[in-house]
Amino acid sequence: MSLRVVRQFRRDRRSLAMVLVVPVVLMALVGYLVRNQGSNYTIAVVDQTGQGVAAALAREIEAAGQARTVVKDEAAAREAIKDGSVQGAVIASGSPAAPQLLLVLEGTQPSSARAIRQLVTRAVLGLQVAGAAVRPANAPEVIPAEYVYGGPEYDTLDFFAPALMGFFAFFLVFLLTAVSFQRERSAGTLERLMASPIRRSELIVGYAAGFGFFALLQAVLVVGASVLIFRIHHAGALGWVLVLVMILSLAAVNLGIFVSAFARTELQAMQFIPLVIVPQGLLCGVIWPVSSLPGWLGPVTKALPMTYAINALRGVMLKGEGLGDAHLLVNGGMVAGFAVLFAALAVATLRREVA
Repeated sequence: MSLRVVRQFRRDRRSLAMVLVVPVVLMALVGYLVRNQGSNYTIAVVDQTGQGVAAALAREIEAAGQARTVVKDEAAAREAIKDGSVQGAVIASGSPAAPQLLLVLEGTQPSSARAIRQLVTRAVLGLQVAGAAVRPANAPEVIPAEYVYGGPEYDTLDFFAPALMGFFAFFLVFLLTAVSFQRERSAGTLERLMASPIRRSELIVGYAAGFGFFALLQAVLVVGASVLIFRIHHAGALGWVLVLVMILSLAAVNLGIFVSAFARTELQAMQFIPLVIVPQGLLCGVIWPVSSLPGWLGPVTKALPMTYAINALRGVMLKGEGLGDAHLLVNGGMVAGFAVLFAALAVATLRREVA
């Protein structure tokens, strides 16, 4: 029996590659990402004292934490935080000898907020301007902070929850569709359907609607459990979260139908998971923010639907975005575009199969 299994695997090059090559490639990718994450933050330093406090504080921040700093006015700094070009701002006001400091944080990433607060605290402790320490009236460890989004009550789970909702929905729906549709092919059901008057596009839409119904139920359960049981904070309407998860699930359905054309067995259909799902979990912001990845991976992340889905979900749940926000419209539109693209590829695959 053992020799029989070995001979079967020897003839199945795809399974051999899955066992011997894919784990090495994935481990290499994970190792590269872990060791090459960007740790720098862009911090805007605003001087309202008129005595060069901002420039001195910016130099100290850069020396303390290797962070790039930008000196801007307060309105521009707050706007830069909203558009993501900076992650925090230090506003110095009051007396030049002992100015009052205010820390403004973006707020959606608790780990980044803590790192920036520690960085600014170290900079303030080590800085001298005009012979006096630049620090607020109280100790520098308790510099008052404002949050553009979220607040101190937001924790790490609040940041990861939107990404996990989208990732699990995409993963489970893709797996279910790829295996089920391959079963339809091997059982001859698809061939009989092709002989009927139904159009190929109608077949794809029908399957997408059927699987999409269960995807909607899944989304309702996941979102409901996250909010009611795990107490995940949400600034935006949960209805938009359901809509985004539903669109992402339709993209997963269409992608599952497409890749099933390249599998002869259910096992081969499952082998697409490391090729399709795992890279999206590593590169699309589920584990690490996309901004911390090496620059050359930027075009890769932009070619993956999960990148836009996670951006949209975090925009709704953490920033309170709605229909009037361009960020939500762009990212949601990209996810819908991927769903249409995958549907077209699935239809083309069926056409080649019949031919």
